[in-house]
Parts: sequence; structure tokens; C-alpha cells
Amino acid sequence: MLMLRRIFGLPVVPVAHTSGRPSMPREPEKPPCSECIELGIALTAARGLGDRVAEKRIQEQIVSHFDEAHCT
Repeated sequence: MLMLRRIFGLPVVPVAHTSGRPSMPREPEKPPCSECIELGIALTAARGLGDRVAEKRIQEQIVSHFDEAHCT
């Protein structure tokens, strides 16, 4: 890698190294919401078909579901 940097004239950037333990999330992750998964699959399918109307409708459903179910 250093050789490639010399060949292409790229600067050598020092990278800071840490010796500490990797950080862990403070709260355990919750299992994924089944409705979120279904809406995500439907959104991906609508995008794959190029159906802009369905895509917009599903995005609105995602926003309303998230507000109702996950923002309490």
C-alpha cells in the first residue's frame, strides 16, 4: 500500500491506533418490528417496479407507523 502511495504520489496519512476495548451499545438491540420489515419489503418491491405512486404511499405508511409505534 505504501508502495502504491509512492507510485501515484498520494500522501501518506498516519492513522491513530487505539488500544482500548471496542465500544458496545448502551442498550441491547430490540428485535426488529415485523410491520417495519413488511413495509420495507413493500417499498423495495415498489422501487423495483418503478411505481412512484405506490412508493410514495408506502413511504407515508412508514412515517405514520413509525410515529405511532416507535415514538412514544
